[in-house]
Order: sequence, then structure tokens, then C-alpha cells
Amino acid sequence: MKKVIRTEWVNVNDMSGFLLYSAYFSWKRKIENSLLPHDLTLVQFILLVSIGFLVRDGEDISQNDLAKFLRFDVTMTSQVLRNLERKGLLSRSQKEGDERAKFPKLTESGEHKIQEAAKDLLKTEDDFFSSLADKKSDLDEFLRGVLKKEIADVN
Repeated sequence: MKKVIRTEWVNVNDMSGFLLYSAYFSWKRKIENSLLPHDLTLVQFILLVSIGFLVRDGEDISQNDLAKFLRFDVTMTSQVLRNLERKGLLSRSQKEGDERAKFPKLTESGEHKIQEAAKDLLKTEDDFFSSLADKKSDLDEFLRGVLKKEIADVN
């Protein structure tokens, strides 16, 4: 006779992680659709916007530091940046004495592209979170808290 092991079943809809996962993929799908007319993926948009933000005061940032800032894989970051460079949205330079490190900068075309794409993305994000009304800042604060702990655990 086969022995049956009884387990307590978990309702995934009662799991915070699953709810976060589901919300993320719903958000991601809508955001990616808003970026399609701009010929950008979400990762490409994040990289372009982050480069613009991080080098706004004339400072250089290396690809590796950019990947670390975003918690992205270094190899994936390099591949996506190479693709964006081919599209003419950024340039990558090297510094004398440090030929392996590359420093991305937005081109004029890249700056224009993120300005146009950001309009659609921000509208989509506003629509997605509209049910939260005045509680969106609470969600943002909560997520920053989760990430702060996660980053501390990794470092």
C-alpha cells in the first residue's frame, strides 16, 4: 500500500512574493507595450535613462559601474549597450591607460529617444498605478525598504 504524505497547501494569492511577482509582470507587459513604438525594450530604456541621469553633471561612468548601480549583469549590460551604440543612441569611449573600460554617453538621438519614450512610459505607469491614488508614495517607500535590505544582504 502506497503511503500518502499530507501537506498543507499554500494559496499563492496569500504570498506577498507571488503578488509582487504578478504585479511586476503585469506592469512590465504594459510598459514594454508602451515602448514598442519607440523601438526600445525596458532594459534599453532603463540603461539610457540611467546614463543620462548619472552623467548629467559631466561625470563619466563606466559600463561596469552602470551595471552595478542598476544591479544588472555586467555581460548583459555590455551587450545591450553595444546594441544601443549600433542604433546610434549612445557612444562608448575609452580612457587612455584603461582600454578595457568603456564609458557610455548619450548621443543627441539617444536623448531625443528617451524624452519621447518617457512620455508614453510615464503615462502607462500612471494608468497602471491609478488604483492606488494617494497610496503610491507608500508603495514606493515600501519597495525602497525591501530593496535597501536586499542590497545590504548582498553586500
